[in-house]
Amino acid sequence: MSNLATLKPFKKGDDPRRNTNGANKGSISIMGEIKSIWAKDPKGFKKWVKAAMKDKMLRREIIQQVDGKPVQPIAGVQDKPIVIQVSEAIAKKNDTNTGTE
Repeated sequence: MSNLATLKPFKKGDDPRRNTNGANKGSISIMGEIKSIWAKDPKGFKKWVKAAMKDKMLRREIIQQVDGKPVQPIAGVQDKPIVIQVSEAIAKKNDTNTGTE
């Protein structure tokens, strides 16, 4: 975790920490590649998808790009809800209610 005391906001104008060059040369995105293949040969795209679906990692990437990442539900043991208990001492220590409402 970062040391909050050393964090500084970006300055207006030139700041050496700011990336002004964009992504590294040669970097690609999966959606960019898929769109490129589609644009070049829409009929061959169907064949490409069938071939890509045979590769486990590529299949997962394509599905996640189209449908989004799967939801990761949070549940306790055997799908029972998770119970969080806070001791009275901790609750009093962290109480932000000033009583003046």
